Amino acid sequence: MIKINTILMSLGIVLALILSAVNSTSLTTTTTPPVSDPLVVDPWPQLEVVKQVMNPTTHHWTTDPINANVGDTVRFNITVKYFDLDPNDACRLMTKIHIVDHLENNFKYNDALSMHISWPSPLDPTAFMTFDSGKKHITWDFGTTVVLSETSGYLPSIFYLEFNATVNASGSLNNYVEVNAMETCCGVGAYGNASVLVNVCTGNCDITVANCVAEDGGDSWNPNGIEINCVNGVPAIDWVTFRICVTNTGSITIPVTVKDILPNGLIYDGSATVNGNPHEPDFKDGQNLYWYFDGLSHSGNPLAPGQSVCIKFRAKMGQCGILYLNKVNVTGGDCTDEDTASVKWLCCTPQGNADITVKKRSQSRLYWSVEW
Repeated sequence: MIKINTILMSLGIVLALILSAVNSTSLTTTTTPPVSDPLVVDPWPQLEVVKQVMNPTTHHWTTDPINANVGDTVRFNITVKYFDLDPNDACRLMTKIHIVDHLENNFKYNDALSMHISWPSPLDPTAFMTFDSGKKHITWDFGTTVVLSETSGYLPSIFYLEFNATVNASGSLNNYVEVNAMETCCGVGAYGNASVLVNVCTGNCDITVANCVAEDGGDSWNPNGIEINCVNGVPAIDWVTFRICVTNTGSITIPVTVKDILPNGLIYDGSATVNGNPHEPDFKDGQNLYWYFDGLSHSGNPLAPGQSVCIKFRAKMGQCGILYLNKVNVTGGDCTDEDTASVKWLCCTPQGNADITVKKRSQSRLYWSVEW
């Protein structure tokens, strides 16, 4: 009897170890798969993704298509909801929420203005956000910071974030989002996606730019170029002023980017104005100066049909005898234009034409003889 009990006890211990190993293996957490990869998911639905856009007329969120114009700012909402219909489990948690929003090329991302979650609160969405090089694929990776629960009253089961994008061109623009997440208790991945359509009204897009130059302090603007001459053997000036005027000659409002490309040797002096008001470039990249009229930067709002904007700034010439060619290009929606203005700074010869010669008087001494 003792031997039988001993054997049964040993078998019980072995069986317990085997069950423990099996349970341990079933609890292994898998890595969140990348977006769009096939997943082995829970047979019960568990992740709902909703993509909405703000209706500009009703100011309510909608999943239906809306109409917009080029230059409009469109506000998007991404809602993520966790639920599990499996009647045999409860208190599951969802984390490692990974969101990728795909913007059409004709959308320009503005900013993540707000994010709402009931716990933890508040969160700054930009702290979890990364872009690709063209800012067309926006990623939010919340890791373990955001935890959702399927059980009401324990942790929240839903959260959403919002962001803005500017419409840059006409057409039917589809905004598409993908979401991956992970159930913590069993390591099962979840995936969801959603999209919403923005119909951008068509119209005549046209834009023109005129680049002119004048001698510093003057107001005689030359659309082609100027030549800086000499006065009494010295350069008259070594500064010039450029004036860039952009006009929306189309029939729709458009956001405008102005890029001035200063040639090497022309030095921007930091005295720019926009429509007569002091305003530095929104961005400087070496010899490239940028002003953005998109309603987001400080330069101004998108240009309405017939509206113009003028930029003035001074530049100093670094070397004489060079033809400086200043080029500006503008982009508005689907439209572009460019123009150039040149400056030629002549080298001056001192007046008097002094003829300086050296005469040798002896092997050990030189003297200078200046003949005028």
